[in-house]
Order: sequence, then structure tokens, then C-alpha cells
Amino acid sequence: MSLDPILDDLARRYGLPAEFALRLLPLVGRARVAPADVRRRILELVESSFAREARRLAEIRLRREGEEDQALVRVARMLHGWRPPAWFEGWGKGA
Repeated sequence: MSLDPILDDLARRYGLPAEFALRLLPLVGRARVAPADVRRRILELVESSFAREARRLAEIRLRREGEEDQALVRVARMLHGWRPPAWFEGWGKGA
């Protein structure tokens, strides 16, 4: 199944995968045969779906990045005050 040019454009513009766009293919098909005012409303609905999904995925990425940053900060705090044992000081120097 090929992607409609409208959906392809929206997927690229919002950075979403083709799988998301394919779900909306029936709506775009319906818009193509609908009167102009109905077509406009359907296409606005389709685009708002893309915008909403892009925002949702961006929030997930930010949350995930925030969790990774928090973990790194915790580890850094732990290691900042860490004093390596004597054997560790000579490690890698052939001692």
C-alpha cells in the first residue's frame, strides 16, 4: 500500500513514521471525494492528528532524556566524592 502524497508530506513535516500516516489513509481518501468545505475540515482533522502525535512523541523523548540525565547526575554525585583504593591508583601502570 503506497502512501498518499498528502500523508507523505505531513509525515515528513511532523517527523512521523509512515505507519502512523497509513492509519489515516481512509480519511484522506474520503476527503478527496468530499465537497470542498468537508474536505477542508477532514484535512484539518488529519493534520491535527499528526501534530498531536508529534507532540506526544516529543514529550516521551523529553521525559526519557530527563530520566537519563537524572541517572547521570546521581552517578556523578556518588563518584565525585569517591576516593579510589590504593590498588586502583596503580592499575593500568603495570603495578
